[in-house]
Amino acid sequence: LIYDDEQLPIMFPGGWVLDRGRDWRDGATRCLVFSPAVSMFDGYEQTEVKLQVTTKAVLVEAQSNIDISYPGQGLGVDGAELVPFEAGLVSERVIHTMRPVQTAMAGGERLTVALGFWPSWPVTKTQQASLSLDGFKPAYAALQSCAAQH
Repeated sequence: LIYDDEQLPIMFPGGWVLDRGRDWRDGATRCLVFSPAVSMFDGYEQTEVKLQVTTKAVLVEAQSNIDISYPGQGLGVDGAELVPFEAGLVSERVIHTMRPVQTAMAGGERLTVALGFWPSWPVTKTQQASLSLDGFKPAYAALQSCAAQH
């Protein structure tokens, strides 16, 4: 399969989408997998959270500002220990990890996203949302093939 503008985007089960676009981390155009949006409580109201997956990183974008001072933030597959995010934010609403979580995600059933949100006054707590990984395995395999072509 040739991954070009005629073939992309490709939809996968569970709402995962393979496309080429701007990487939220460095702005480069590359093959990306996007998750469906999931609703998450930000301490005050519901906010939408979604993932952008590259071959090198997993990024989380929220519609609320992220506060990295909260403990226990990261990504966890099927109840495993959370993989922490990198120390700094990509932007006010994007955080990421460069650790290889994608393989665990491809073999898993559910992903837990744990985030803290600003403003942190009054201080709330680290919030969690759960996302189905149904369809991620074939989407990630397609991402790897797409990346190898570009």
